Amino acid sequence: VVLSSNISVCIGGSATITFTGTPNATVIYKVNGGANQTIVLNNLGIATITGTFNVTTTYTLVSVSSATTPICTQLLSDSIVVNVIPLPTATISSNVSICPNSAATITFTGTPNATITYNANGVQQTILLNGAGSASLTQNFAVTTTFELVSAATLGTPNCVQPLTGSVVVTVLPLPIVAI
Repeated sequence: VVLSSNISVCIGGSATITFTGTPNATVIYKVNGGANQTIVLNNLGIATITGTFNVTTTYTLVSVSSATTPICTQLLSDSIVVNVIPLPTATISSNVSICPNSAATITFTGTPNATITYNANGVQQTILLNGAGSASLTQNFAVTTTFELVSAATLGTPNCVQPLTGSVVVTVLPLPIVAI
């Protein structure tokens, strides 16, 4: 009997473990080194387990036994891992006040290499966090602008996405005036 290959899922995601081998054979396996568990392959030599995963889980084959008489058993040691990827997170820097047409820096901090989606005055945009988990945007502002976090997404497969909340406002103060 052989197991399907290693699988990666987002936390709370589902995955299917496939056992393939001699038709009608009885397979003994362990999950995370726990007690022996049993599954019987169908007449095509296939059995599956589908589950929801919140922690990284290892499936290890122990043995396979034939359905014939006499029963022949073979010891096994292959294993696969269901790797659980945590959902990405991010925060945005604090509010700032500036003079018209002055520069301000908005800093995003979170899961390294995540793509952050945000709205700037209602216009949706994205920014990629670096390997240290940060990115910044520096620009001149003529009008007060609100930055609102929308979501964070991991790169690669699977693409884990988490909705986010949080906002900052770049307040553009009016220029002082005087009359004589």
